[in-house]
Amino acid sequence: MKIFDLLAFDWYDIHSDRTETAKIFGLCDPRGTFFFCESQPAETCVQGLWGRFLEQEEETSRRNRRCPGFSAPAEGGYGLSGPVRGEVNEAEAHILSGTQATKKDVLHRIIAWRRELLRLKTIL
Repeated sequence: MKIFDLLAFDWYDIHSDRTETAKIFGLCDPRGTFFFCESQPAETCVQGLWGRFLEQEEETSRRNRRCPGFSAPAEGGYGLSGPVRGEVNEAEAHILSGTQATKKDVLHRIIAWRRELLRLKTIL
C-alpha cells in the first residue's frame, strides 16, 4: 500500500489586479513533494514559497548541527532536546530531593547551567 498526501486548491494572487484563479495540485510521498500548477503565476508563487520553506529547513538543520542539544520550535526560540532535557530534569530532582550537599553546591550548579545556556545562545 502506497502512502501519500494530496492537496488541491484554487489559487489567485491577492496582490495583483488579476482575479483569475489557477488550480494547484500537490503530492507528498516518501520520494518527495511535487506541485502541478495550472498557470505560470501560480508556479512562480509555489516556487517562491517552496524555496523559502527549504531555506528555513536548512537554517534549522544548520543550527541543530552546531548545537545538537537544542531544537528550534516552530514559533521561534529554542527548546532543550530530549537528552539534554532529561539531564536537567534528573539534576533538578537531585537538587529538590535534598541530597545536594549544600545550598552553595546548588547555586554553583545553577550558575554553571546559566553560563552554559548563555554560551550556547551566543553561538546560535
